[in-house]
Amino acid sequence: MDHKEAHHLRLYVLAALFFIVAAVYIGVLYDTQVNNYDYYYASSVRSIARSETVEAARGNIRPKRQGAGVQPLLLQPDL
Repeated sequence: MDHKEAHHLRLYVLAALFFIVAAVYIGVLYDTQVNNYDYYYASSVRSIARSETVEAARGNIRPKRQGAGVQPLLLQPDL
């Protein structure tokens, strides 16, 4: 085996290794997003949808103008 053949063999081995790793990655991605979608979606909804009251260190935060058009700040109100 001369130098050129050894170089090509190394490239083939490297390409095969790359395609094996890519196939495993795509397989895991497919399994996570298609086969186990319901499980991971329910898990994410459970971890996001919780309420927590945080007491302000320096009192309540209120707007300067109390009147029409001033609404309380809500983050993610539809949870």
